[in-house]
Amino acid sequence: MKYLTTFQHSTLSCADKISSLLHRLGTKLFGERKEAISKKQSTAATVLFSLLCAFSVLSQTDFISAIPLVRLLVIALWVPVFLYAAVRSRLDFGKRVIASLFPLIIFDILVLLIGVLRGCPGVYLSSPVFYAANLSAFVFAVGGLFGKIADADMLKQGIKVYVVCTLLVALYTILTTFFTESLSSYFYVYSRKNSLAPIVLTAICCVLFLKPFARKEWRTPLLMILGTFLVLLKSRSNFIGFFAVLVIWYVFSLNGKESRKQVLYNLLTAAFLILAVSTLRELVIDNILLNHRAGEGLSGISSGRTDQIAEVVEGTVIPGSRLFGNGYTYIESLPLAVILSYGVLSLIPLVAFAFVPLHAALCAKRAKLPAEFVLFLFAISVAFLINGIFEERAPFGPGTTYFMLWFVSAFSLSKSENAESVL
Repeated sequence: MKYLTTFQHSTLSCADKISSLLHRLGTKLFGERKEAISKKQSTAATVLFSLLCAFSVLSQTDFISAIPLVRLLVIALWVPVFLYAAVRSRLDFGKRVIASLFPLIIFDILVLLIGVLRGCPGVYLSSPVFYAANLSAFVFAVGGLFGKIADADMLKQGIKVYVVCTLLVALYTILTTFFTESLSSYFYVYSRKNSLAPIVLTAICCVLFLKPFARKEWRTPLLMILGTFLVLLKSRSNFIGFFAVLVIWYVFSLNGKESRKQVLYNLLTAAFLILAVSTLRELVIDNILLNHRAGEGLSGISSGRTDQIAEVVEGTVIPGSRLFGNGYTYIESLPLAVILSYGVLSLIPLVAFAFVPLHAALCAKRAKLPAEFVLFLFAISVAFLINGIFEERAPFGPGTTYFMLWFVSAFSLSKSENAESVL
């Protein structure tokens, strides 16, 4: 424990020096920054963040995502926003944000060195995992800068836009896709479910935990629509994350014995009806949750993931160096994909970086931030870490799918340095 504490202090001390150096450079380039956040500055940050939320979510609709340059455009929008925040904050990232980036920097260096030593750096750097992790780090850096130039209203307004846009995507997709296709189909009705489902789950967490949606007349219909849409997407890894979110909400957020009893009664009633009524059982369990794969065993239900895990454990898939990996290797599990692609050495820092949002939630608690914000960040962190067990790029990608997780995490860390309130 003593060595761990010493390591943490050394890391923060090094991060503090880097942060101070960057801030001095920013001050020299752009002049002194006012310590107080002005109304004009906060309004500009709110507009930019709200636009990013709108574009990132609305780009998931099928007719927009079909345009080849849309994904690139959505990612490119983060560049001018980063430049704006860098100028306004005078490159003031904060020591906690800088320290949180250390694991990914170590991962990048390891991947590059291993690739060079093995004579195929392109094979190692071409992995979608490498790209997604670094893109998330970029979003994380933007969130850290915004923590220095924006106040609570920015997150509140951005989250509202995020939920509204997710609702619009859900309604559009339900009306144009699910009403024209049979839910009994063996195939997934919406092909980009793994990009859209985490966004829907994040919106559900916003509605469940945060004050802007606390009014029952808003919360109930929003949860019904978004929850139904998440189920229709048939993303089973997100179902597990959703279950974890409900447990966190029930244990930590739901107040009053009567409320807990009512929620538990409603869930048990719904479960009984699904199991007792054959039509509902076939629709919900066979058609949606299991996607017609009950007869194929655990391998079919998991879309072959159990077979992949068994092959990795037995060493029958792509034999090679477990220490340094074999270059990009596709498998639907982030830890296994990293082991096969980059080796065990690279797995440790990348997993450490994946846990940064969870660490940010704990820092938010220590900084005496409101409980609902801590729970929101804690819930989405746990849900998307679970996703990482079953998905190759979670909790980093694809694209900017998880941008809210990384942006809010860095914003929280940036604010927690001065123990300021965020929401």
